[in-house]
Amino acid sequence: MPVFTSTVRVLLLAACYVLLITILSGCTVIGNSKPAALQVTSTPEASVFLDGKHLGKAPFFTDQLDAKEYTLKITVSEASYTEKIVLTPGALTAVNRELSANFLGQSGETLSLNKQGKGVFISSYPDKAEVSLDGRIAGETPMIITDVKEGDHQVSLNKTGYIQREFTIKSSNKYQLTANVTLASEFAKGKTREEIRAALIADGGWSEADLSEAFRTVIPMQGFMHGSS
Repeated sequence: MPVFTSTVRVLLLAACYVLLITILSGCTVIGNSKPAALQVTSTPEASVFLDGKHLGKAPFFTDQLDAKEYTLKITVSEASYTEKIVLTPGALTAVNRELSANFLGQSGETLSLNKQGKGVFISSYPDKAEVSLDGRIAGETPMIITDVKEGDHQVSLNKTGYIQREFTIKSSNKYQLTANVTLASEFAKGKTREEIRAALIADGGWSEADLSEAFRTVIPMQGFMHGSS
């Protein structure tokens, strides 16, 4: 069997993504018996787990999953990300992550199609990020953009102290597209967990106890805590 390069694998998965979205934009989901699709891409290449089962390495694609809630984990070396995802029957969920040894330095987006609702819903961590659609400022996260024409659009999120995040979406008149975006901290990017912890204690006035409690209780820090185990 020939060995594909990472570039070829990414291009093939991108073609699958475009094809699936094109099919979905021209049909209606009927019932809940249709399988769901999942696409995972990551930088660097990482292992993909669904409910604890190893599925392979990113880039990963399948269109034969049951439509339900899963725990998705993407991990390589000390970098790890974990989130709950809900797969919709007959629709694609795409997860793209730029992994880092600390969660604050990670970025990415999870894109999914919801048969209930229209337009584009965008949320982010942290929230109150400025959203631009096709170069025009649309508002701040979390927000719903209802007047979106069907087709390809460029989305950009900006927030002071965080690295700008840009990605492309393909909207459909028959679905609401949901984008859950994580922005990487300019301060944390490229720093180790130990450097972040030391800086927060030395310069931010955090105590070890307060820092541990904050990491434990803030839900978006899940990936950081999994990566530090």
